Amino acid sequence: MHPQVTAGGERGAVQDLGDVIGHVGLGLVVMLSLLYLGHIDRTLRTAAAAEAAAEAQHAACLDPRVSLQALVSEPAGWLNAMLVSGWESALRAYVTELARETIDASLVELELPKTFRSVRLQDLSLGSRPPFVRSVACIASAGPSPQPRDGCTAQADVDWEAPTACATLAFQLANVASQPRLRLRRARLRGTVRLHWEWIPTYPYIGRLKCSFVRPPEVSDIAVEPLGNVDVTSLPGIGTLVRDGIRESIHTQLCLPQWVETDVRTTAAAAAAAAKKAAIREYQKECAVAERAAGVPSGLPTGLPAQATASPSEADGTGDAAAPEGDKGKAAAASYPE
Repeated sequence: MHPQVTAGGERGAVQDLGDVIGHVGLGLVVMLSLLYLGHIDRTLRTAAAAEAAAEAQHAACLDPRVSLQALVSEPAGWLNAMLVSGWESALRAYVTELARETIDASLVELELPKTFRSVRLQDLSLGSRPPFVRSVACIASAGPSPQPRDGCTAQADVDWEAPTACATLAFQLANVASQPRLRLRRARLRGTVRLHWEWIPTYPYIGRLKCSFVRPPEVSDIAVEPLGNVDVTSLPGIGTLVRDGIRESIHTQLCLPQWVETDVRTTAAAAAAAAKKAAIREYQKECAVAERAAGVPSGLPTGLPAQATASPSEADGTGDAAAPEGDKGKAAAASYPE
């Protein structure tokens, strides 16, 4: 065979092989591109499905027609034990404050007969028995709007029978100077409560909190007793007005889609301020006792360090050195405990 013919055939075979490799490589590139696009599509679809599921779950948490117990539930014995242990020392005061704010707002909007000028809540006691939780369910959700954080939604079936609970309403009549009163006792409440709150990274770790009844609760066994010289229950329709007013307020203000909302941070700050004031008053009492024991007519007791007898402004030389001694003692007493 001629050498030139052999070389030309080899070059043609190499070129054909290169074309084949090129077509195969192009096919591989196209196939890999399609696989990558398919992976991206599946990822986006999965993310969209997860987001849609989260939104559906969040909507279910706020929908009164959906029972959280159908989603997730557990026994509530541990929760009832916590309520009993903390009711007297902490929880009752907090729930009473929330209830008083809600009742005051309801009484402002209550339509009264012409014989009455106003009605106000004079006293409220929730008794010694906390609510009994029959079942509870809890699920993660976005916190309350606007700008929702990580949050949680809980739902509890509650039965509250409080034989020692009572509330006193004071009425202002149109033509009578005295203020007749009504006492409501022995209310029993049964319903489903939904709580919705947000988590925050600092104390008290819960920010905005909302609560509401999923549906109108059962309210029964309310005893209405007149107090004072004027029996307002003898006036036409007063007993019915009170009972219907309570039920109407619950239905219109305490049931979904309405919420009772509070900010736990505000309550915690108020509690801290009250504790600080109590500490200052206790310190001032101790100062007065020490002064009487030492025979000191005014000022702080002897034996305290010098910096404790001056306010912060006086300690660094910026205060008014000519301030009266009595005022200095008061300022020191107010600023000494932290």
